[in-house]
Amino acid sequence: MAEVYCEIVEESRFKIVFPKTLEILKHLNCQTLLDFGTGDGRFVEEWLSQCPSAKAVAYDPAPEMVKYAKNRLQRFGERARVVENLTGVTESFDAVTFHAVWMCLPTVDACLDCLRSAHRLLKPRGKFIASVTHPCFRDRQFSTFRTSFDMTNYGREGLSFRVTIFDGNRSLTFTDYHWSLSEMSRQLKLSGFFIDEIIELCDIEWRPNPYYAWMIIVAEKRTPDSESQC
Repeated sequence: MAEVYCEIVEESRFKIVFPKTLEILKHLNCQTLLDFGTGDGRFVEEWLSQCPSAKAVAYDPAPEMVKYAKNRLQRFGERARVVENLTGVTESFDAVTFHAVWMCLPTVDACLDCLRSAHRLLKPRGKFIASVTHPCFRDRQFSTFRTSFDMTNYGREGLSFRVTIFDGNRSLTFTDYHWSLSEMSRQLKLSGFFIDEIIELCDIEWRPNPYYAWMIIVAEKRTPDSESQC
């Protein structure tokens, strides 16, 4: 699956989610980033190319994806480190990105494990930036993906559904898991985050769609000081 996935180059995430996330990171003056679930390292490549003083750790648990990411990011030398697990990652980061990871997690415990790992590796008041296909419009076909999700099941947390991503040349079908807006916010709170902002993103411009394809959640690491101010 990794090989086909990495060959799909026109996915809407690259055209609408990545640019908005880069804008957020620049606004935050982020210098150290953990890309959690980096895939082939495409986002880290874009970020390091635009921010020459920055450093990143690219993490993915899939050995094939790690291989692709190492190959893609090797030109950045010590500015980019690719890891297959987080055991040896001891530094703290200005931000953690979490692109299209939440939908891959099949249980609440799996979600909380990932969110708490991100929380642990953030600096105080560091930012957690997660992108997900918009859970309120999963029954709609967009320019580069469609799903089998039935919106009458919106309240069934963790329900599996089929996703097909495609461009003009290739397609790939796999399983994702549904988490509602309220459940994602609950998980963030349990993991020690405050939600700063929710950003809804329309489909890519060349194929307008009245529904939102993606959503970005920006959250801040809760600290004892921030709790005392509330």
